Amino acid sequence: MAIRVSQVSHAAVEKLLNDGRAVIPFSHSYIPGAVHGWDQFLTEPQERKDQFTIDAEGMGDPDDGYIHRTGALRADGVYDDRKEFFHYRHRLTPRLARKGVPLDPHRAWINHSLDKLHLQCASASRMIATALDHRLTGYCFAERVAAAPASSMSVLRLISYDLCGVRTTLLIGKRHVDKCFLTLHIADERPGLILGQETRPYRANTNTALVFFGDKAGRLTDDRLTPLSHEVVNTSESTDIISRWSIVYFCHIILG
Repeated sequence: MAIRVSQVSHAAVEKLLNDGRAVIPFSHSYIPGAVHGWDQFLTEPQERKDQFTIDAEGMGDPDDGYIHRTGALRADGVYDDRKEFFHYRHRLTPRLARKGVPLDPHRAWINHSLDKLHLQCASASRMIATALDHRLTGYCFAERVAAAPASSMSVLRLISYDLCGVRTTLLIGKRHVDKCFLTLHIADERPGLILGQETRPYRANTNTALVFFGDKAGRLTDDRLTPLSHEVVNTSESTDIISRWSIVYFCHIILG
C-alpha cells in the first residue's frame, strides 16, 4: 500500500525541518512477510547465507544481499557492531542469478515482500522530498531522489543485532550519522533507537515511519538540514532474548 503525498502534513514537514526528524503515516502491510522471511533466512547454515553475499567490486566490503559483522576490529581502530543484515535493492535478484545462487525457498520473500516494501519506501522518500521542495527552494530534492543512479543506490536493510556477545553493555549499535540523504526507520522488534541527545528509546507506533536526515542532507544544504546522530541499545531484560531486529530504508541522492 503506497501513501499519498497529501499524507505528509505541514506539521510533519515543519518538524522534520526544525528537529531533523518526523513521524509520517506508513502502512505496515508488508512488514510481517519481510520479518518472517528474514527469520527463516537466518536459520540457514552459514555457508548457505554466505551465498547471498554480493561483493560486486571485489573489495571485501559487500554492498548487496547478506552481510555479517562479527564485532571484529576494523582498520580504523573501531570495533564493528555484532549483527547480521540484508540489503535489498532491485538489482539483487539478477546479481544473485549471475552468481548462480538458487533463491528457493526465499524467492517469495525477496521478490515479493522485500520488493514491495522497497517500492513503498521509495515512494515515501519521493513524497518527503517533494514536500521539502515546497519549503526549501533551489535544492531539487525530489529530482535528486528520483534520478539514476541515486534511485538504484537506495537500499532496504533488515538487521538482526546479536545480543549474546554484548551482555556486558547496553549499547549494541554505536552512535553514528547515516551516510544517506533520508533514513526511514520503519519498524523494530522493541524500542532501542536513541536519537540525538535523547535518553529514552524511540517508541514506534503501528503504521508509521520515523524519518530523519543523513549526512548527504547536511552536505547538500551546507547543514541547513542537520543529520541526526543515533545509537541502538538493548532494552530487553531477559537473558533468553538473543537478538533484536529492525528494518530501515536509506534514501540516497547524487550530490554533484
